[in-house]
Amino acid sequence: MKTKHISIIALLAILIMSCGSPDSQKQISRLESKKAELQEKIAKIDKQIIELKTGLDDTENIRLVPVHVETVQERRFQNYFTVQGNVTSDNNIQVPAEYSGIVKTLHYNEGDYVQKGTVLAEIDNALLLRQKAELETNLELAITSYERQKRLWEQEIGSEMQYLQAKNQKEGLENRLKTLNQQLSQTKITAPINGTIDKVFIKAGENIQMSMPAFRIVQLSRLKVEAEVSEKYVADIHKGDSVIVSFSSIDTEFVSAIQAISQVIDPDTRTFTIEIKVPENLDFIKPNMLSRVKVFNYINPNATSIPLNIIQKNELGNFVFVVSEAEGNKIAERRSIVVKQNNTKLAEIEAGLKVGEVVITDGYQNLSNGQQIEILK
Repeated sequence: MKTKHISIIALLAILIMSCGSPDSQKQISRLESKKAELQEKIAKIDKQIIELKTGLDDTENIRLVPVHVETVQERRFQNYFTVQGNVTSDNNIQVPAEYSGIVKTLHYNEGDYVQKGTVLAEIDNALLLRQKAELETNLELAITSYERQKRLWEQEIGSEMQYLQAKNQKEGLENRLKTLNQQLSQTKITAPINGTIDKVFIKAGENIQMSMPAFRIVQLSRLKVEAEVSEKYVADIHKGDSVIVSFSSIDTEFVSAIQAISQVIDPDTRTFTIEIKVPENLDFIKPNMLSRVKVFNYINPNATSIPLNIIQKNELGNFVFVVSEAEGNKIAERRSIVVKQNNTKLAEIEAGLKVGEVVITDGYQNLSNGQQIEILK
């Protein structure tokens, strides 16, 4: 550049010295103007050269972004939702009193196991027993009178009216005795099923009224978990779908399947009920315990899936960065994807990725499309 400057100045000096005409001053002015114009162009060219050199230096020192990667593969993908469950029993029965009176005897307490038909408590029946004794005496007399009148009637000695009256009296007393015996049986409160006495509502010596609850018996071998599910899942779950039931209070869980699904939506809660049987070996689980029920409403054993946290969004939708190559360098390629399903950890990809492609799982946050990368082990 300096050589160009010297040549231009020398040329101008020769021209000035050779000018002997009256117009020499005008020519000098024009040349000086031309000189300034040329110097301005030279300055611009020098600036461009410096910028190009700087750009070349930056290219030679490109910083590779370190990333971690993962190969896209087929794997088991499952989606689920969680609801609260409550332990109930198919046979959780309140046993009522069938007769009013004073509780005379309690034979069993809470926690006792009883067989069906076992007498649990007795209500005072002294009055009924006296009535029965009196009725039996009257019945014996009525039977004797009836048999006598029957013989006379058969011998055509007695009147038909006397015979019919004796028969009617005997049958009336028999029916009254039958009713009385039934009342006496009702003074004994018996177990309707095999099970454990969960609650005793009565005490010896207190008055109890008919239909009042006396005992609650639970059949622990037939426990189940009931859960209320939002109606939005009504088409997603079916009998036999897998579930995991967990009890945080006792740090226990078991894997089972949906045993029954209600066919009616509750109009108040907009939910329907599902039932899961509790395994019989889990005898420490009790009625009314709370649980969490994880219901698997979608399972694909061969899904194309990737970690959910690596998916980003822009105005065009979901995308991830995949490893690609350009001019022998590994670069990050922005790839639009379509997500079919996702859970808390994985996303099943419906379109945009293929098995075997490599996605960037760490370091993707500040990447731009086409940026060169360094894959870390």
